[in-house]
Amino acid sequence: MREDGIKRLPALGLVIVIEEQPIVRGLLGEILADLGFTSEVFDNAIQALKYLEDIVGDCALIIADQGMLGGRPGYNFINMVNECWPSIPSILVFGSTKEAKSILLAATYLRKPYTLAQLESTILTITRHRSSDSSSPEA
Repeated sequence: MREDGIKRLPALGLVIVIEEQPIVRGLLGEILADLGFTSEVFDNAIQALKYLEDIVGDCALIIADQGMLGGRPGYNFINMVNECWPSIPSILVFGSTKEAKSILLAATYLRKPYTLAQLESTILTITRHRSSDSSSPEA
C-alpha cells in the first residue's frame, strides 16, 4: 500500500528509464508506479546497459531520451539493446523532428513536450501488445 493509502496494483513488469534530467526521471518513476510497473531509472546509458546485462534483459519496456546519455544518443542505446534483446519494446523520447528523421530503428517515438495522457497511452499500448504477443501460441 502506498503512503497515500491507495492500494498499489501488482507489478506489470520492470521498466528501464534513461533520462538525464533528475526531475523528469523522478516523475517517470512515479508515473510508472501509478500504472502498476516497477522501474529502475538511470541518468546515463552505461549504467542502464550494465543493469540490463545483470538482469539478462528481463524487463517489460525501455524508455530512453534521445539526448546524449552517458556519451551516447538514445537511439544508439536502443539499437544496442535491440541487438542483444530484440523482444524488449522501447520508447524513444525526442525534442525535435530533425532528431527523429535521422533515426531508423524498431522503437516507438514520443515527441516532447508530451502530455501525461500521451505517455500513459504509449506505455500501455506497447506493453499490452507485447503481452498479447507473448501469450499467443507459436506457429
